[in-house]
Amino acid sequence: MSIRDELLKEIEGIQKECSLSDRAFSLGATGNPKFLSRLRKGNVTLSSIEAARQHINALRREEAQP
Repeated sequence: MSIRDELLKEIEGIQKECSLSDRAFSLGATGNPKFLSRLRKGNVTLSSIEAARQHINALRREEAQP
């Protein structure tokens, strides 16, 4: 599985957990509402991928707090 596929799977999981649309996740992660559609096409930068991972971690921390 490629890094892109792994990241997409991780994003889809957090979207379900937090009830986030593609647009909501994209805006929260990168400020770009088209981030996920571009990621699916394979047209993103490494810094955007890192921002998405940081956003996923932040969402998980929020979900874990009582």
